[in-house]
Amino acid sequence: MGVAIIVAEKKKSVFKTENVLHIFPTCVWRVQLEPEVARAVNQRLRTVLDGMRRAEPQFPLDEPWQSRQDLHLHPDFQELVGHVHDAVENALAYLKVADCTFQFTGGWANMGPPGAAHKLHSHANNFLSCVYYVSAEKGANTINFHDPRLQNQVVIPVVTERTVENAETVNMNVEEGMLLLFPSWLPHSVDPNESSALRISVSFNIMFSQFAETMAQPNW
Repeated sequence: MGVAIIVAEKKKSVFKTENVLHIFPTCVWRVQLEPEVARAVNQRLRTVLDGMRRAEPQFPLDEPWQSRQDLHLHPDFQELVGHVHDAVENALAYLKVADCTFQFTGGWANMGPPGAAHKLHSHANNFLSCVYYVSAEKGANTINFHDPRLQNQVVIPVVTERTVENAETVNMNVEEGMLLLFPSWLPHSVDPNESSALRISVSFNIMFSQFAETMAQPNW
Protein backbone atom coordinates (compact mmCIF):
# COMPACT_ATOMS: atom_id res chain seq x y z
CA MET A 1 0.00 0.00 0.00
CA GLY A 2 1.52 3.34 -1.05
CA VAL A 3 2.08 6.21 1.32
CA ALA A 4 0.44 9.47 0.36
CA ILE A 5 2.82 12.44 0.25
CA ILE A 6 1.20 15.78 0.91
CA VAL A 7 3.07 18.79 -0.36
CA ALA A 8 2.03 21.99 1.34
CA GLU A 9 1.18 24.69 -1.12
CA LYS A 10 3.40 27.74 -0.75
CA LYS A 11 1.41 30.69 0.48
CA LYS A 12 1.29 33.43 -2.08
CA SER A 13 2.74 36.66 -0.77
CA VAL A 14 0.62 39.77 -0.90
CA PHE A 15 3.62 42.00 -0.21
CA LYS A 16 4.78 44.05 -3.15
CA THR A 17 8.18 44.63 -1.53
CA GLU A 18 9.80 43.61 1.73
CA ASN A 19 13.10 44.73 3.24
CA VAL A 20 14.80 45.34 6.57
CA LEU A 21 16.18 48.75 7.48
CA HIS A 22 19.12 48.84 9.90
CA ILE A 23 18.61 52.12 11.77
CA PHE A 24 20.76 53.60 14.54
CA PRO A 25 23.59 51.12 13.92
CA THR A 26 26.51 50.57 16.27
CA CYS A 27 29.66 50.42 14.17
CA VAL A 28 32.71 48.38 15.12
CA TRP A 29 35.62 48.73 12.72
CA ARG A 30 37.96 45.75 12.36
CA VAL A 31 41.35 46.52 10.80
CA GLN A 32 44.06 43.93 10.15
CA LEU A 33 47.65 45.09 9.67
CA GLU A 34 49.73 43.53 6.91
CA PRO A 35 51.42 40.40 8.38
CA GLU A 36 54.99 41.65 8.01
CA VAL A 37 54.05 45.01 9.58
CA ALA A 38 52.22 43.34 12.47
CA ARG A 39 55.10 40.95 13.17
CA ALA A 40 57.61 43.78 13.47
CA VAL A 41 55.30 45.95 15.60
CA ASN A 42 54.35 43.10 17.91
CA GLN A 43 57.88 41.85 18.44
CA ARG A 44 59.04 45.30 19.47
CA LEU A 45 56.03 45.92 21.74
CA ARG A 46 56.39 42.56 23.50
CA THR A 47 59.97 43.45 24.42
CA VAL A 48 59.12 47.00 25.54
CA LEU A 49 56.08 45.97 27.56
CA ASP A 50 57.89 43.07 29.24
CA GLY A 51 60.55 45.53 30.34
CA MET A 52 57.96 47.98 31.66
CA ARG A 53 56.19 45.27 33.59
CA ARG A 54 59.34 43.82 35.15
CA ALA A 55 60.52 47.31 36.14
CA GLU A 56 57.67 47.68 38.59
CA PRO A 57 58.95 46.68 42.05
CA GLN A 58 57.64 43.41 43.45
CA PHE A 59 54.90 43.08 40.83
CA PRO A 60 53.71 39.45 40.50
CA LEU A 61 54.25 38.30 36.91
CA ASP A 62 51.33 35.85 37.17
CA GLU A 63 48.73 38.58 37.81
CA PRO A 64 46.95 40.93 35.36
CA TRP A 65 48.91 44.07 34.62
CA GLN A 66 47.94 47.44 33.15
CA SER A 67 50.52 50.05 32.21
CA ARG A 68 50.41 53.78 32.75
CA GLN A 69 48.02 55.62 30.44
CA ASP A 70 50.40 57.77 28.40
CA LEU A 71 51.81 55.17 26.03
CA HIS A 72 50.51 57.18 23.05
CA LEU A 73 53.34 59.61 23.86
CA HIS A 74 56.03 56.94 24.28
CA PRO A 75 58.62 56.80 21.45
CA ASP A 76 58.39 53.01 21.10
CA PHE A 77 54.65 53.23 20.39
CA GLN A 78 54.72 55.88 17.68
CA GLU A 79 54.51 53.45 14.76
CA LEU A 80 51.40 51.86 16.24
CA VAL A 81 49.97 55.29 17.03
CA GLY A 82 50.41 56.22 13.37
CA HIS A 83 48.49 53.15 12.21
CA VAL A 84 45.71 53.86 14.71
CA HIS A 85 45.57 57.49 13.58
CA ASP A 86 45.00 56.37 9.97
CA ALA A 87 42.28 53.93 11.04
CA VAL A 88 40.52 56.64 13.06
CA GLU A 89 40.58 58.97 10.05
CA ASN A 90 38.95 56.25 7.96
CA ALA A 91 36.28 55.63 10.61
CA LEU A 92 35.41 59.32 10.87
CA ALA A 93 35.23 59.54 7.08
CA TYR A 94 32.86 56.55 7.06
CA LEU A 95 30.64 58.38 9.56
CA LYS A 96 30.78 61.53 7.39
CA VAL A 97 32.17 63.54 10.30
CA ALA A 98 33.12 67.03 9.12
CA ASP A 99 36.82 67.73 8.82
CA CYS A 100 38.13 68.26 12.34
CA THR A 101 41.16 67.50 14.43
CA PHE A 102 41.23 64.74 17.03
CA GLN A 103 43.74 63.60 19.60
CA PHE A 104 44.71 60.60 21.67
CA THR A 105 43.55 61.16 25.23
CA GLY A 106 45.06 57.96 26.59
CA GLY A 107 47.04 54.91 25.64
CA TRP A 108 47.75 51.90 27.84
CA ALA A 109 48.69 48.23 27.65
CA ASN A 110 46.95 45.22 29.18
CA MET A 111 48.76 41.97 29.92
CA GLY A 112 46.55 39.13 31.10
CA PRO A 113 48.00 35.76 32.21
CA PRO A 114 45.91 32.56 32.17
CA GLY A 115 42.65 33.14 34.03
CA ALA A 116 42.73 36.93 33.71
CA ALA A 117 39.53 38.68 32.58
CA HIS A 118 38.28 42.23 32.18
CA LYS A 119 34.91 43.17 33.62
CA LEU A 120 32.16 45.03 31.76
CA HIS A 121 33.04 48.70 31.21
CA SER A 122 32.99 51.61 28.78
CA HIS A 123 35.24 54.66 28.26
CA ALA A 124 33.59 57.91 29.31
CA ASN A 125 34.40 61.35 27.91
CA ASN A 126 35.73 60.08 24.58
CA PHE A 127 34.30 59.56 21.09
CA LEU A 128 36.13 56.44 19.90
CA SER A 129 38.10 53.74 21.67
CA CYS A 130 40.53 51.28 20.12
CA VAL A 131 42.24 48.04 21.05
CA TYR A 132 45.19 46.51 19.21
CA TYR A 133 46.18 42.87 19.77
CA VAL A 134 49.86 42.12 20.30
CA SER A 135 49.36 38.54 21.53
CA ALA A 136 46.06 36.67 21.33
CA GLU A 137 46.44 32.89 21.46
CA LYS A 138 43.46 30.57 20.99
CA GLY A 139 41.48 30.67 24.22
CA ALA A 140 42.44 34.31 24.72
CA ASN A 141 41.28 35.71 21.40
CA THR A 142 37.82 37.18 21.98
CA ILE A 143 36.15 40.36 23.16
CA ASN A 144 32.49 40.80 24.11
CA PHE A 145 30.37 43.76 23.05
CA HIS A 146 27.16 44.24 25.03
CA ASP A 147 23.89 45.77 23.81
CA PRO A 148 23.68 49.24 25.41
CA ARG A 149 19.87 49.44 24.99
CA LEU A 150 18.43 48.45 28.37
CA GLN A 151 14.88 48.35 27.00
CA ASN A 152 15.93 45.65 24.54
CA GLN A 153 15.97 43.23 27.49
CA VAL A 154 12.31 43.74 28.40
CA VAL A 155 11.26 40.91 26.07
CA ILE A 156 13.81 38.26 25.06
CA PRO A 157 12.16 35.61 22.84
CA VAL A 158 13.63 32.19 22.10
CA VAL A 159 15.48 32.25 18.76
CA THR A 160 16.45 29.49 16.34
CA GLU A 161 19.87 31.01 15.70
CA ARG A 162 21.99 33.69 17.36
CA THR A 163 22.88 36.54 15.03
CA VAL A 164 24.21 40.06 15.54
CA GLU A 165 20.64 41.31 15.02
CA ASN A 166 19.10 39.36 17.91
CA ALA A 167 22.00 38.92 20.38
CA GLU A 168 22.34 40.77 23.67
CA THR A 169 26.10 40.13 23.57
CA VAL A 170 28.32 39.73 20.52
CA ASN A 171 31.41 37.64 21.11
CA MET A 172 33.99 38.70 18.51
CA ASN A 173 37.09 36.72 17.58
CA VAL A 174 40.35 38.66 17.34
CA GLU A 175 43.91 37.87 16.33
CA GLU A 176 47.39 39.29 16.56
CA GLY A 177 47.83 42.37 14.40
CA MET A 178 44.13 43.25 14.55
CA LEU A 179 42.86 46.68 15.55
CA LEU A 180 39.27 47.27 16.67
CA LEU A 181 37.65 50.70 16.82
CA PHE A 182 34.26 51.29 18.45
CA PRO A 183 32.19 54.03 20.12
CA SER A 184 33.57 54.76 23.56
CA TRP A 185 30.09 54.41 25.10
CA LEU A 186 29.75 50.79 23.91
CA PRO A 187 29.99 48.41 26.91
CA HIS A 188 32.54 45.63 26.46
CA SER A 189 34.25 42.93 28.47
CA VAL A 190 36.89 40.21 28.08
CA ASP A 191 36.42 36.58 29.13
CA PRO A 192 39.02 34.77 31.25
CA ASN A 193 42.20 33.82 29.40
CA GLU A 194 41.87 30.08 28.75
CA SER A 195 45.22 29.77 27.01
CA SER A 196 48.61 29.13 28.59
CA ALA A 197 50.10 32.36 27.24
CA LEU A 198 49.89 36.05 28.08
CA ARG A 199 47.14 38.01 26.31
CA ILE A 200 48.64 41.39 25.36
CA SER A 201 46.72 44.33 23.97
CA VAL A 202 47.20 48.08 23.69
CA SER A 203 44.20 50.39 24.04
CA PHE A 204 43.62 54.01 23.06
CA ASN A 205 40.95 56.66 23.56
CA ILE A 206 40.21 59.31 20.95
CA MET A 207 38.44 62.67 21.36
CA PHE A 208 37.94 65.77 19.22
CA SER A 209 40.64 68.31 20.01
CA GLN A 210 38.45 71.42 20.08
CA PHE A 211 35.18 69.86 21.13
CA ALA A 212 34.22 72.68 23.52
CA GLU A 213 35.24 75.43 21.10
CA THR A 214 33.79 74.12 17.84
CA MET A 215 31.32 71.29 18.48
CA ALA A 216 29.57 71.74 21.83
CA GLN A 217 27.49 74.83 21.08
CA PRO A 218 23.70 74.44 20.76
CA ASN A 219 22.85 73.18 17.26
CA TRP A 220 19.19 74.18 17.07
